[in-house]
Amino acid sequence: MTEIRYRFLQVLRNRGNIFWALIFPIALALLFNFSFKDLGEETWKNIPAAVVIRNKNETFELFLKDIDGELIEAETMGEEEAAHALDSGKVSGIYYENETPSLTVAASGLSQTVLASALDSYLGDVSLLAEVADERPEGFEAAVRLLAEQNSYLREETLGGKTYNYTMDYFYALIGMACFFGCFMGMELGEECTANQSVLAARRSIAPVRKGKMVLTDMLVGFSVQFCLVLALLAFLDFVLDIRLSGNLIATLLVCACGSLTGVSFGIVLGCAGRISKSIRIGLSISVPLLCSFLAGMMIGDMKQIVEERAPLINRVNPSAVISDAFYYINIYPDRRGLARCLATLAGISFGLASIAFLMMRRTRYDSL
Repeated sequence: MTEIRYRFLQVLRNRGNIFWALIFPIALALLFNFSFKDLGEETWKNIPAAVVIRNKNETFELFLKDIDGELIEAETMGEEEAAHALDSGKVSGIYYENETPSLTVAASGLSQTVLASALDSYLGDVSLLAEVADERPEGFEAAVRLLAEQNSYLREETLGGKTYNYTMDYFYALIGMACFFGCFMGMELGEECTANQSVLAARRSIAPVRKGKMVLTDMLVGFSVQFCLVLALLAFLDFVLDIRLSGNLIATLLVCACGSLTGVSFGIVLGCAGRISKSIRIGLSISVPLLCSFLAGMMIGDMKQIVEERAPLINRVNPSAVISDAFYYINIYPDRRGLARCLATLAGISFGLASIAFLMMRRTRYDSL
């Protein structure tokens, strides 16, 4: 316990570890939140539209009244005023109220498509009711009720019943990067277990402590600190930026724990590679997590899909992509098998890296120190 306590103090004194594992991801989260706060949200509500009455059509007026404030903001205008509003961009389209209503737009885009779809829906309903009235008048009232109730059942959802915002992919990849940046902490711990890299490491190597116990102690300390830092990042995203990531608290903790262990294990392997120069090890500890995060879609949102189409194996072994997938399974599309596969992959990578670190330090001998 004494050794664990001192190792905790040594790790916490290194501000670089805190910067890369917490401060840098928080800075990126703030940047993402500022850049994406207006993206991924529904932009087709309250579309401004002008209404020009040429011939009174009470059915169409009821239709416009029903969707006014929900889908569009309709304003009755004269023809010249409506044309000027359309040319100046104040409205996205002009509805001409007539026996058969029509729509005029000046551009093509999402708003214009929604206005056209609304009109097509109205015309289709009117045509259907007219056909029912001609062929089965006894079912007319039932048809009207059915069409009136239909709109209440239509809303945008994922298969799992939760709305999907594609900007969340960036934050999932960001968490993966934060977990992987535990390699800085692991590298420091690995260097302090390798006698030819520092005075502290040389003194520890002659201590009456087995190497296996020393590695496990360092891994436990590094994992605990890194795990707490990742949880602090999640708390910042949740309570400060109001980005909800904890659809399932236990599953979220397991993903963060496995991801943190993977990052620390990778760093310990780098730290134990005493034959590689310090500058190269630092370069690897920065470039590898950033490369993995890039492939997971942190810089380009579609990158993970591109990799999935062309080299899917990379997504299966990329820790950042695996962590991103795990959060998707937790928060967007609940899939226990997919989540279990992600956790097993992270645990397997961690075990493999820890085994490599142990073998690298096992029975190491030095001619002189």
